[in-house]
Amino acid sequence: MTSATATDSTAFDITDWLGEWESFEHYVDSGDATIQQTWEADEQAVLANPKMALMAARGIKTFWSMACSTTSPENIIHIGY
Repeated sequence: MTSATATDSTAFDITDWLGEWESFEHYVDSGDATIQQTWEADEQAVLANPKMALMAARGIKTFWSMACSTTSPENIIHIGY
């Protein structure tokens, strides 16, 4: 058995994650018609599945707003610049 090294293709490289990112909240709060239609279609798909319907009981956007937060202080990586 061998251990992973920094040269392995699966090694974590923080520079892969640096740069401009768009937060998930942008899509939850978007007024764009295509994004709104996508949310509506997704909600209908979830509601149609009895095993998942509870997830969308208060709306699929409400669920994802509570489940995901990409801009909270806890999620910010401080890298010294």
